[in-house]
Amino acid sequence: MPQQYYEQGFKRQFEAAIPVLIILLLIIGVIALNPSLVRGVPILGDLFGGSAVNVLIIGESASEANDWRAHLSGNLALQVFGNPLNVEVMTDAQYNKISSADWLDSQGYDVVMLTATDLTPSMQVILKNWVAGGGNMLVIGTGGTQANGRWAELSSVMPVSCPLGDCSGVYEQVYAPTMYIRQGMFDNGLAKNVDTATPLTAGNGSINVANIPVTASHILYIGGFPSGAEVKAGQTGDVYPGVAEMGDVAGGSVVWMSFNPTTENIDMNVEEGIVINTIAYIIGATGYQSA
Repeated sequence: MPQQYYEQGFKRQFEAAIPVLIILLLIIGVIALNPSLVRGVPILGDLFGGSAVNVLIIGESASEANDWRAHLSGNLALQVFGNPLNVEVMTDAQYNKISSADWLDSQGYDVVMLTATDLTPSMQVILKNWVAGGGNMLVIGTGGTQANGRWAELSSVMPVSCPLGDCSGVYEQVYAPTMYIRQGMFDNGLAKNVDTATPLTAGNGSINVANIPVTASHILYIGGFPSGAEVKAGQTGDVYPGVAEMGDVAGGSVVWMSFNPTTENIDMNVEEGIVINTIAYIIGATGYQSA
């Protein structure tokens, strides 16, 4: 009789626990599909996030978000990082989430990418403090500038400097662009075969380049021509900035790219190589292979 009582009691306890177990399994499943939900949460963040790289994009639109996610979740990302990157995108309606540099730290971001313009001065201060505290930032073109076309607060950590402080109207259409290392000091394999001049477009195609003077370290250059009619076979044309770096900014680093790979008509393999290898270079990923 006691044994039957214990068996019935255990059965009732087990049946009562079933709904709780189902809920726990559902929660675990949701987190496993989207580990960014527990980013920054002690223990849980490490358990579910693993060694995944967390990237925050402060961007312009949802379509841009999809473009970047596509580039950061392909086969090359798996080869370099071991898994797809965790990518979170914020557009202007969500900027108020970013309350301080400490908040960025608490979320576990490895890289903050800036593509959006018209940032507030207070947001620029937060991002400058993030870099000064050891954060890494990738700035695309005039991303991060205020409405007046100025980096203002961010200017002290940028590897480029706008003429008279104003970056309005700096984009130029560059035809038959090729990306290459002009000086051998950065033999870092940032793009496949870049040391032999990687074509960014087919034929006399063009891309838009922010032609801004580089004040820190050049990594990559772009050669090209101001018009399709001036393209000359076998020549790289004029020199334009490609990628530049402001390293060791109180522990962090800022890398600037003069063009947006995801919005230009560039071969997909080259686009992906530029994006993945640049982020790997910034964070010093162990899976990153130098040339």
